[in-house]
Amino acid sequence: MRALFLFLASSGAALACSGPGAADLIHRAELLGLLGHGLAVVTMVGATWLSVRRKVIGGPLGAGWFLVVAHPNLWTSATGGDCGQQLEVSSLLFTGLTVGVLAWSAFRPLKADPPAATDA
Repeated sequence: MRALFLFLASSGAALACSGPGAADLIHRAELLGLLGHGLAVVTMVGATWLSVRRKVIGGPLGAGWFLVVAHPNLWTSATGGDCGQQLEVSSLLFTGLTVGVLAWSAFRPLKADPPAATDA
């Protein structure tokens, strides 16, 4: 068991990506990362527009834009030994979280206006 763990944890032994079809896997991972990042940007533009229109600024918007800036497409390479599997999984995760931020900003309740002072 220990030998198996050491083999899997060794530098690149279990994550090597080579042979026929490796270039296609890398290309697919890069495309998925790019599309996921683009969808996250479009989603956050929509969430920001929706929040401004509903006059509910703050809360999830900062978290959503952080997810866009920290998206793995910007800092993870698909050519690093695992044929882009880490890029695919993390891109899907970040994009899904960003879509969740859109849902949060779309369905959260509006803030109640304070009662107006009346002259009595």
